[in-house]
Amino acid sequence: MNDFIPITDDGLVGKDQFGQIWAIQADDTSMRTMIRDPRGQVCNICGKGWLNTRDSMVDHAYIDGHWMHKTCYIGHLKLNERSMWETAFSKALRPHGGWKGMKDRYEIDSQYPSGWGTPWYQCEYHRSDLNVRGQFTFGRRKRVWSISYKGDSPFASPDELKPLGDEDVTFDVTDFEVLIHAWTVPKVDEYIARIINAIHPETADVEVSAG
Repeated sequence: MNDFIPITDDGLVGKDQFGQIWAIQADDTSMRTMIRDPRGQVCNICGKGWLNTRDSMVDHAYIDGHWMHKTCYIGHLKLNERSMWETAFSKALRPHGGWKGMKDRYEIDSQYPSGWGTPWYQCEYHRSDLNVRGQFTFGRRKRVWSISYKGDSPFASPDELKPLGDEDVTFDVTDFEVLIHAWTVPKVDEYIARIINAIHPETADVEVSAG
C-alpha cells in the first residue's frame, strides 16, 4: 500500500495517503481491511477502550451511533436471543401446563450464520401422555429468526398453522414438519405458540429438553 503510515505499536494498522485507516494481516501484508478508528472511544457495554494493537482495534462495532467491542456486542446478542427464545416458549407453553425450562440446551452449527455469530439451538419436545415427540430447531438466519419443528407424529390441530400461510415470510408445512421465518420478536412468540397448539391443543404438563 502506498504511503502506509503505521499508527499501532505492532505496525499492523495504519493510515494511507487519504487518511483512511487500514488493518493488514501479519502473515500477508497484501491482505488489508478498512476499519473505523476506535482510539479514544469507550465501549458502550463494558466501559473500556481499545488498545493500540491490530487485534484490539479490529474488535469494534459501531451500532446506532454507539461504539462497542464486537466481542462485547456478540455476547450481548447471545444473552438477548437466549432470553427471547426462553420467553417465547414459556408464553406458548403456559396454557399447556407451564414451562419447565429447556434442560441441557445445546448449540448447533448453522449453515446460515447470522453475521454476528449468535448460536442456533435444538431441543427435543416430549408429551409422554399423548405419545408426542419431536424436535425444534431455531436461530437467527441473516435478518430473520428461523423456527422449525419436526415431529414423529402428525400435527393434532393443523388448522392452527393455516394463518401462517398468509404471512409474507418463508413458510413450509407438511403433516409432520413446519418451517417459518419471523421478522420480529412478537412474531417469534406468535409462531411458536401456534406450532405448539398445532402439536397438541390439550392442556397438560410438557417437558422440553435437549434429549
